[in-house]
Amino acid sequence: MEQKTEMMPIGYGVLVLPYETNPYAHSVSEEGFKTTDGSFINEDSGDKDKMDQNMICGQVVEVGPKCDTVRTGDDVIYTKHSTIPIPFLGMGMYLVNEPAILTVIGNNLKERF
Repeated sequence: MEQKTEMMPIGYGVLVLPYETNPYAHSVSEEGFKTTDGSFINEDSGDKDKMDQNMICGQVVEVGPKCDTVRTGDDVIYTKHSTIPIPFLGMGMYLVNEPAILTVIGNNLKERF
């Protein structure tokens, strides 16, 4: 019988797989067009700049046993400075402690909390 290798965060750890682009970062211009690239006109130089992607959106893959707010499958927003890369089968996951997660995105959150 073949065993499957598993990974489980401990304590308040949350395994997160970041999205390539934030699916919730859409904004609408004055003309009614959706913009998603995070660019803006720099007031100092007048050049087109791009926002620093300090905030990251990802999907929760697994939660540690002490997590009481975040659940597997939730989308969350966290800062890039609060992450630890987890080298596991090249999956691109990060560990974030639950208290470092800024927001949870999902359905029926008011009922859950």
